[in-house]
Amino acid sequence: RTDLGRYFREMEVGLAFAASVAIGAWSVAAPNRREQLLLTAAREGCVADIENLLESGLGIDAPGSAGETALHLAAANGRTAVVNLLLSLGADPMVRTTAPLADTVSLAGAASRTAAHAAAAAGHHAALSALLEHDTSALAVSDAGGDTCLHLACANGHEAVAELLLRRQGVDAQSTTTGATPLAVAAGLGLLPVVQLCLAYGSAVDTADWEGNTPLHWACVGMHSAVCECLCSAGASLHAQNKNGQGETPLGLAYQPGHAAMDKMRRVLRETLVKRSVNGDPEVSKARAAQERLEARLVALARDDPTTLIHLLQDAALQATIIRLRADISLIPKCALEYCDQRMIRDLCEQVSWMNV
Repeated sequence: RTDLGRYFREMEVGLAFAASVAIGAWSVAAPNRREQLLLTAAREGCVADIENLLESGLGIDAPGSAGETALHLAAANGRTAVVNLLLSLGADPMVRTTAPLADTVSLAGAASRTAAHAAAAAGHHAALSALLEHDTSALAVSDAGGDTCLHLACANGHEAVAELLLRRQGVDAQSTTTGATPLAVAAGLGLLPVVQLCLAYGSAVDTADWEGNTPLHWACVGMHSAVCECLCSAGASLHAQNKNGQGETPLGLAYQPGHAAMDKMRRVLRETLVKRSVNGDPEVSKARAAQERLEARLVALARDDPTTLIHLLQDAALQATIIRLRADISLIPKCALEYCDQRMIRDLCEQVSWMNV
């Protein structure tokens, strides 16, 4: 499945990079004293100091040890006045960092971030707005991890910044450069307000990531029942199959043996399934037909060849299919009571016990 944990590991990556610099694993030119003063002034929002340093001939895009410029640090720390000053003096908003920057959270997760990435990740609406008023090119740019500005805003729960981006022409709300859409990232992290915002601005509810997981898959994996309900209300497919080899569906994921916290999520999906069944949803009808075919085959095997069925029920692929289709395997021991001896009945009951959901 898609790795949700990447969004929780950004600071760890940054700290690891800092350690690698300390032991000489990376060869990064350190800024000289005046360059460092410029970077510090930008970080702290010291407009007068920046003006004095630049008047002395210091390069406006002089990089720090991770390739960060004064504009990066001003944007990352919400120093809008500094951002405007630097842009007016010719700072390049498309300069990218060369490595993660450990001590700046919005630059710690991945290399190749622009100042706009830094502002979006940190949730600095005014700074990002200033950058986009100057140049909208950053809207389509991905960092080394594949994240766009919108991915970073959504992953960090910054609703106002996400809306600022979604309102802009040129932003791709369906981008899967990171493996998943911004909507899917927010769904997997349980960020309901961001999910609602993405849907309100037309994000496709069933766009799959590189592994075939839809936003509803992500929400089910994260056990986010409120997000599941929101996505289902928007028409999310309960039966979309991912590409993990077993063709897991959101419905199947919800019904795997798991934590009690999944009960509410299962109820949400069940209610959605019932509503769609009443309304004649073709997807539900197709899934129900497949479920009935599987149940009929299992019952026939319990009647005609229970020994083979016992072995089949140990197969992971069949177990995954039963979960995905929600086949009623209680039919197996019921059928066995009529056709099998007590030993066979006991063995069949043991094989279906893993479906205790």
